[in-house]
Amino acid sequence: MLDITTFEQIISSFNALKARISELEAANKSAVLVLGLTGVGKSTLINYLQGRAIIQQRGPVNGLIADEKSLDKKSPVIGESAINSQTKMPDLYDCGKDYWLCDTQGLLDSDGEEGDIISRLSLNLLLQSSMNIKGLVIVIDTLNLVDSNAREGLNLTFNALGQYFKTTESIKNSTTFVFTKQGNTSKDEVYETINSILAEENLSETLQDWYQLILDNIQNTFKVKFIESNDKEPILINLDSLTPVNKTNIKKFIVSDKFPELTASVKVFFGHYIALLNQLKSTKEKINVDIQELAKKQALLQLKEVECNNQEKELNQLNDELNMIEDDYKKSFENINRLNIAVQNSEETLRAKQSAQISAQNKLNSCKPIPRSKRYWHFGWHTDHWNDEHPEYGASLARCYAANVELNNARESNEKAKNAYLSYEKEFDAKKTLFDSKKQACDIKKIAVEEFLKNQNKLNVVVEQEIDEIKGPLSRQIIDLYDNHQELKNRENDKKTILDILNVTQYADEEIEAFKVKINEIDLNIDFLQYQDYLPPEIFAGMSRFTGSTYTPGFFGNASRASEVQNNQEQQNSPNYG
Repeated sequence: MLDITTFEQIISSFNALKARISELEAANKSAVLVLGLTGVGKSTLINYLQGRAIIQQRGPVNGLIADEKSLDKKSPVIGESAINSQTKMPDLYDCGKDYWLCDTQGLLDSDGEEGDIISRLSLNLLLQSSMNIKGLVIVIDTLNLVDSNAREGLNLTFNALGQYFKTTESIKNSTTFVFTKQGNTSKDEVYETINSILAEENLSETLQDWYQLILDNIQNTFKVKFIESNDKEPILINLDSLTPVNKTNIKKFIVSDKFPELTASVKVFFGHYIALLNQLKSTKEKINVDIQELAKKQALLQLKEVECNNQEKELNQLNDELNMIEDDYKKSFENINRLNIAVQNSEETLRAKQSAQISAQNKLNSCKPIPRSKRYWHFGWHTDHWNDEHPEYGASLARCYAANVELNNARESNEKAKNAYLSYEKEFDAKKTLFDSKKQACDIKKIAVEEFLKNQNKLNVVVEQEIDEIKGPLSRQIIDLYDNHQELKNRENDKKTILDILNVTQYADEEIEAFKVKINEIDLNIDFLQYQDYLPPEIFAGMSRFTGSTYTPGFFGNASRASEVQNNQEQQNSPNYG
């Protein structure tokens, strides 16, 4: 498995490659790709075809260089040795034609495993880009062909190219071969060597196809001596006649076969990424469950509050009714008292009239009896004569008569007062009974409401404690969710880059295919403002993470999570980046 530094450098280089190739696509130029091993002379050939003079450099480092004064055009830098690749990024160079020459990284780049991977990814991107590939120039160091001890490099070249094209026949009319550094080797010697190679028994099918392609492509095969000759025009004319590469004949090379270390690194990355996705999903689900439970508890408190309000409302209504009945009862009580006083007053009046009547009767009885005949005269024509004759008796009789009238009137008044009292007494008793009954009901309701409120307060305390028990961990979970989310967002670019790598290559690995499906199942779009109510205001206001601060991007994000992942991986005996 690749170390973390190499893996991150590959991701960084691939992103730079994508950006460069996007620039080349935007240029909307037809391009001829110049391909070959590091050091075979690809950049030198482009300088040569541009018309630059190629000179021999003498000094600490011997080699060919381009005369910069000989041409006012951008040209690729020629490497100083056959070991270290000078070209790190593909680029386009004007050669005076309607197509441009594209310098590429060396196949099987000598820049270590990272360079080898990037060179292959670079060619993948170029071949699958939207650029019109006018043709291919395969540059071969003649020594790699004629010297059997050096031929392994050429075989590696053909094996590498075989991973990008379905058949050599499909690119026959799109390919030109250029042999460099041939010394005194003639073209016939090149063909004889190829025929002897094809006669070998153990030659692989891929190598047979590519060596045969050279023989079948004699008209598109050139040898170049950069210093001693000026053969660029035939090559440029030949490139004009090439058939554009049919991209349906391009295939993705299988990375898992060639670079198992890269495959292992991708698996670890996606394994950790999916672990974070699962953690995000699990935390989000737990938060949603807690929020739902919290909502139930809060709804319960609100329901109980409504019940308490209803109970108090019923009690208040009952008290209002009681107060109205009590007011009516008080008025009735005043009325019954008033009627009772009226009875008492009438009885006192009656007693006083009875006393006056008795007194008047006694006075009359004390007078001398009047003859019967004279009594008639009292009511007759001789009254005046009778009164004159008996003045005291007549006055007493008059008083006695008046006292009887007043006594009768007093008796009638007393009877009326008693009847009024007795009549109202029944109504008063009914109101008193109603008042006592309502008061008793009110007292019972009051006791019930007080007991209900007391129990409800106890229940509220319990529910509020349960809410606090949910809110505490919920706040921590929301913060963890954000941390997890930020880490995934910081890895999003790396994930996209790796997916791009997977898209331009082929992975014969079911686990990685499953990863590609899995990572798209979880939505990373989370509006954290929806959780504001579940965090203490001072914490939410003070959390810079909610106002735009970012985490340091990297393969593992923050150190604490890297440690967690590393520990988990060690426990599972799986490789990790430590």
